[in-house]
Amino acid sequence: MQLELSLQELMVLVKDLSQPIVTHFKQPVEWITKADGTPVSQVDIEINDSFRDWCAQRGDIGFVGEEGSGTDPQQYEHILFLDPLDGTKAYKKGNNTCSTVATIMKRGKGGLWRPGMAVIFSPLINLLSAAERGSGSIIERSGQEIPGQVRNPNQEKYDVYVCAWPGVPFNLDRVRQDIEDGELFSQQRSCGTATSGSSIAAGTIDACVFGGRSATETAAMQLIVEEAGGYACDLSGNKLAGYELVVGGDGAFDFLLPNGAIIASSS
Repeated sequence: MQLELSLQELMVLVKDLSQPIVTHFKQPVEWITKADGTPVSQVDIEINDSFRDWCAQRGDIGFVGEEGSGTDPQQYEHILFLDPLDGTKAYKKGNNTCSTVATIMKRGKGGLWRPGMAVIFSPLINLLSAAERGSGSIIERSGQEIPGQVRNPNQEKYDVYVCAWPGVPFNLDRVRQDIEDGELFSQQRSCGTATSGSSIAAGTIDACVFGGRSATETAAMQLIVEEAGGYACDLSGNKLAGYELVVGGDGAFDFLLPNGAIIASSS
């Protein structure tokens, strides 16, 4: 079934519904700690619920949000997959590189889902990246729109963002340290995984390495960077072909990466 939603409409929606990030920036905000030990704020929940309500009002798009999904999304052919506030910890500290990440996932063969449309918007720095499968990527800075284009891969030194945290799998904390100490790579500090995807598509950095299982950021990053001429694979070098929709023991839905992800300007 053809989805009656344009990329421009999705871009406008994300800009509109992400505004609580701006409104509450460096203001008193209610914070709670989730069961996994990560923080969540009223900003995350407000944005999450606004997108969920938008999907419910339309009736033809399911919803999977990092802070709750609502009705069972498995009955739909298209699902809006949302990270309402990527970079929550950094936002709490007053860092301005956080993003809202919205991806339209389309049901594919073999029970896997693929990103068909995606928007990453960082409202505090007015940077947006977006793509629709087969139509190229868009980079918008302060209202000025240009086509996405990854950096020439033949660099003397490569700018890489390795997303690492205490207990990160695949020894990525050690990988990040090796990159910081080495001469071929330069570790970039993004404070938000999704923002690095915008930077790759804009040609300002070369790659992002991510070791988590949830694809809340990387599904969007994959589409936007690939449409800008880049490449996406798992940590074993296998090209990302699709994502599995799963439901956890707590009833929460998520799209999973098979084995982490590398989003890069070239293979």
